[in-house]
Amino acid sequence: MGASTRWHRALDQGLGEFFPTSFREFARKWIPLSVLIGLAVGLATVLFYYALNLVTGAFYPSPPLVPWYLIFLLPTVGGLAVGFIIPFFAKEAAGQGMDEVIRAVHFESGRIRSVVPPVKLIVSALTIGTGGSAGPEGPVGEIGAGTASILGRQMGLRRSDLRTFVLAGAAAGFSAIFKAPLGGALFALETPYKNDLEHGAAIPALIASTVSYLVFASTTPNGFIPIFANLTAQPRFDAAHILLYMALGLLSGLVAVVFVRGFFWISDGFSKLKLPFVAKTTMGGLLCGLLGVVFPSILGLGYAWDQTLVTANLAAVPLLWTSVTGLEFLFLALAAILFVKIVATSFTIGSGGSGGVLTPSLFVGATLGTLLGLVLTAFGFPYSPAVLVLVGMGAVLAAATKTPISSAVMLTEMVGGFSVLIPLILATVISYSVAGEHTLYRAQITRRAAPIDLSLLAGKRVQDVMVGSVVSFRPETTAAETQARVEEDSHFSYPIVDAQGRVLGLAYRRDLRNLAARSPTAPISQVMQSHFEAIGGDAPAHEVFEAMNGLQVTRMVVLGPGRKLLGIITRLDILRAVDRAEEGL
Repeated sequence: MGASTRWHRALDQGLGEFFPTSFREFARKWIPLSVLIGLAVGLATVLFYYALNLVTGAFYPSPPLVPWYLIFLLPTVGGLAVGFIIPFFAKEAAGQGMDEVIRAVHFESGRIRSVVPPVKLIVSALTIGTGGSAGPEGPVGEIGAGTASILGRQMGLRRSDLRTFVLAGAAAGFSAIFKAPLGGALFALETPYKNDLEHGAAIPALIASTVSYLVFASTTPNGFIPIFANLTAQPRFDAAHILLYMALGLLSGLVAVVFVRGFFWISDGFSKLKLPFVAKTTMGGLLCGLLGVVFPSILGLGYAWDQTLVTANLAAVPLLWTSVTGLEFLFLALAAILFVKIVATSFTIGSGGSGGVLTPSLFVGATLGTLLGLVLTAFGFPYSPAVLVLVGMGAVLAAATKTPISSAVMLTEMVGGFSVLIPLILATVISYSVAGEHTLYRAQITRRAAPIDLSLLAGKRVQDVMVGSVVSFRPETTAAETQARVEEDSHFSYPIVDAQGRVLGLAYRRDLRNLAARSPTAPISQVMQSHFEAIGGDAPAHEVFEAMNGLQVTRMVVLGPGRKLLGIITRLDILRAVDRAEEGL
């Protein structure tokens, strides 16, 4: 065995957790595809960024378009416009966006309609730019995922690849809009699940995120500067401060539960109203706008508010467009703003407006961290306001979206200060645990796959577990000739083999039935899929389970020497083998 062969085999084995196929095949396929996704989504995110700035500038110019007591009209106009656009073009563009991405990953094989990204861009810019309480991450996640889905379908990618494509596209959008390439990738991998992540898409997501970030940062003002001010404060790690971070995590988890329950209570209330969609979105904009008259900070993205709290600039809190001073009144004002932000976000998105929940979660977390800081100030406890605000942001986000890992990483990137990572991890893990099953993403499922004890398959090969008596056809067989067997056996797919028994491809049952109905004398080679997932019969049985998980398939063709057909193995075959081993059979 040559040195080159040994090197490739060692690399393949070491990276097997992330690369379901061989390293060389993976590199040839996914590196260029991931770069393409990053470029396309990066440009789409730049377009969304400028569209949002254009709408915001039009509705909130300097001097103001309307007096402060009429500010409620602006989100109302946004809700009215969005309500007319969404029902006629893309109903999937309503709401927060990430739930649609998660549904596409779990239930739609990565398919998102081509009309969704442009419509989502327009309605999200209108919702947020007119003052709706929502964030850009849901829109860019859906825009990125939709863009990737369009590209993937044009390339004819199979289902498992399209799912990976969609996740990489969402990661690229997050990475660009938050200037957080690592956190954005992790967030996209975590959001489909409540307590798991899609590790099979990790490398494409990281590549796409990096490329998208570079595209966005290179084409927007201050592109390489973090979203919030660079963190100069350093966290403390004595026992008292560690308990403080943990306490903030506990409070954040409880507040996240209130956020989730309030959000869906209001959203479900809107869904039960017997009103046209446009009436609901207009009402949502009006209610959000009325709250904004009293609490102007809750309108729009809220980045200025977060920045104020991160820099501990509490000299003035805008309330009724004036200032609030005094510790007690400041505390009450902040507490009111925290809960009003939750309600305003629920009105905006729950009514059908288009925007994300991540940025409002950061707003709520920043305010909560400041509130705790005011209590500590009253008791004379020394602390770093900026650190507490940042930890609150990450903890509420982690609890509300079930993303404890990416929330901690993303927040450190958004302030350019990795020194606060440990306090963030302490708080995010606790808040995530306290919030339990509560999540703002209803489409999330618990985990990737049910865990089984693969050690029970030790010593078994694939051919020991597979189904050996497989119905196969020759490529020249007519569609009519296959129908008796197809109707009798009702298998999902049938191998197509040549005269020597070598597998040429697969024909799916539905395609064979359609061909027989359309052209009974046509050879089934017309519907043969030349690409199929295969594994060698001598491979260890536990490896095929991991391969299926990585490829997101339920069955694989088992090949012998010379690509000859040995059988087919399914997830059910593996589970049955595990059951037999547990029972000692």
